[in-house]
Amino acid sequence: MKGGIAAVLSAIKALHALDHVPQRPIWALFTTDEETGSHHSADYLRAVAQEAGVVLVPELPTPDEGLKTARKGVGTFYVTAHGKSAHAGNEPEKGVNAVVEIARQVEAIAALSDFERGTTVTPTVIQSGAATNVVPDQATLAVDVRASRAEERARVERAMAGLAPALPGATLDVRGGFNRPPMVRDGVMIATFQQAAAIAARVGCRRSPKVRPVAAQTATSPPRWASRRSTGLGRPGPARTPHTNTSSCRAWRGARR
Repeated sequence: MKGGIAAVLSAIKALHALDHVPQRPIWALFTTDEETGSHHSADYLRAVAQEAGVVLVPELPTPDEGLKTARKGVGTFYVTAHGKSAHAGNEPEKGVNAVVEIARQVEAIAALSDFERGTTVTPTVIQSGAATNVVPDQATLAVDVRASRAEERARVERAMAGLAPALPGATLDVRGGFNRPPMVRDGVMIATFQQAAAIAARVGCRRSPKVRPVAAQTATSPPRWASRRSTGLGRPGPARTPHTNTSSCRAWRGARR
């Protein structure tokens, strides 16, 4: 992401140096909470997006330097099972094991994925228990959800809201949900990409449209602006390095980006 910031500032500097500053104002918006859900910046992002004709995101491109013209909507559900504690050795039968209840839910939740439709529903983190000799009375499961289509998002939301306890005496509490809508490759998005590709061709840089199966900062903006975003305009880096301690970008390709 730091490489993207450098690319934005360099591009604005170049526009001024070449006297090619467009009549429309250019806004550069940098936030620091995208990886944790944009909870603090979401309202500001939406407000700025309402005024924008197009949003260009200088994150890493695909490994072959393609732009990302579609993205999945993303969110997180939290499923909490409530049971009844009891001594694990003396009278476990008097308890209601919240971990067992969550375990029963995991397979049903994972089965909501539909890879052909671009929908993934992935149980990720379970938190439970206070002592090894006590039947846990509470367990919480985090579920990462991603969907390429609005109807799939609705299907997953209905299914998560309809979860029912499997063990007698257990109860379930489901909260959370999708916090970013899908970025759909529609007519406006295609036209925006074609314009970017034509500009890139002038400097000998080939562009290809890609569908990116992860969430984007810009997906926080209102759905009606979703088709006016194009991402992956930042400096390229080695494949499979984002979100690792070896993340990097190739500085020598920054100029043409």
